[in-house]
Amino acid sequence: MNDMWSSHFFWKFLLASAGINCLVIILFSSFLMRYSEKLLIEESNNRLGSAIAFLGLDLNKKLEAQDKEQLQRAVRSWSDKLDLRITVLAPNGEVIADSFFHDPTQFRDTENHKDRVEITQAAANGQGSSQRVSATVGSSLRYLAIRVGNKTNPKGFVRVAIPTERLNAALSEKRKNIIWGAVATGAIVLGVSIWFGGRTVRAVKSIDAAVQKIAFNGPPAKVYLPDRDEFGTLGDHLNRMSIELGKQIQRLQENQSRLATVLEGMGEGVITVDYTEHILFANSAAGMLLDFDPQEATQKPFLEAIRNHVLHEAVVQSIGGNTPKIQEIEVGENHDRILRASFTPMQGDPCPGIVIVLNDFTDLRRLEMMRQEFIANVSHELKTPLSAIKAYAETLQRGAIEDEVTASVLSNVSRSKQSGCIN
Repeated sequence: MNDMWSSHFFWKFLLASAGINCLVIILFSSFLMRYSEKLLIEESNNRLGSAIAFLGLDLNKKLEAQDKEQLQRAVRSWSDKLDLRITVLAPNGEVIADSFFHDPTQFRDTENHKDRVEITQAAANGQGSSQRVSATVGSSLRYLAIRVGNKTNPKGFVRVAIPTERLNAALSEKRKNIIWGAVATGAIVLGVSIWFGGRTVRAVKSIDAAVQKIAFNGPPAKVYLPDRDEFGTLGDHLNRMSIELGKQIQRLQENQSRLATVLEGMGEGVITVDYTEHILFANSAAGMLLDFDPQEATQKPFLEAIRNHVLHEAVVQSIGGNTPKIQEIEVGENHDRILRASFTPMQGDPCPGIVIVLNDFTDLRRLEMMRQEFIANVSHELKTPLSAIKAYAETLQRGAIEDEVTASVLSNVSRSKQSGCIN
């Protein structure tokens, strides 16, 4: 639960959903309020219209008789039944009956109503309406009036009125219900948003915990999501990926172990250097050849671990791709050891690093020098008898071969030289 409330994603989701929820509820509530007000006014108008139409028919004959007492009783009776204020006017606008009063004597001093908006409209069109504060009642009323009789010879006017306070109270009640409904709807939607957001955050947190476990501790790691939705499917895929990744890492570790064993068993020195000139790997043979500790040299700069400027320069040039792939280097305090270094770039563009293979050529070079010295000595020993034999041969070619004594002497000398050389 604490993880949910501390989640940035949860608050973003909750604020976004709450904002959209409030906007939708406000717009929908405003529409309902306007629509309810419209319906209430239409309902009021229909009620007034139905009532006044019925009253017009009922009071038609009474208007012809102009019996004010009879009209007053009828108006009072109908007012109690319909809960409306009812007023009957003569054609000239004089009030002849009004349900607000108990008897006709009470409204004798009432002013003429012929200039009232609803009466002028009814005189002209047969029906009129208005809303204003009544001077008689002292409160705001909504009026509807009809003309009884034809336009040229009207019998009078019948007017009904309803207090706007009643309309406002009904409208206020409807608005209150709409507001409470909106609040309840908002609370429900907010609760659903919190539930859904919390559920989503818990799923994401579970997946994140599994990923972190894989990243720091290595696979396999499992995530448990009971819901069978997209998050549940993602959790299943993550579990399968964790298992497969664990298998692959195990295979890589086994291969690495075999490779390390092979490299450690090699007589040649092997050093791997990355493009930043840091040592990634060095085997024991390389440490013995260059006099450094391979374990401590890992991840160190090449020149710091192996203090050989010639080899370092060759590494720099090799990483840049500007050096021969094979180079002989003299090492040791007296430069008495000769190493043959081959530089092989790793695959990639730009070059991610190089692999250096070192071979000790000191004994081979010593044998080569001994061979050269032996050949030089043998050549020197053979040079003197061969020169004498050549001279004798030339003497014989010049005619001494015809002289038996000279030829015999030269032949004996040559044989003795050959015999001495061979011995």
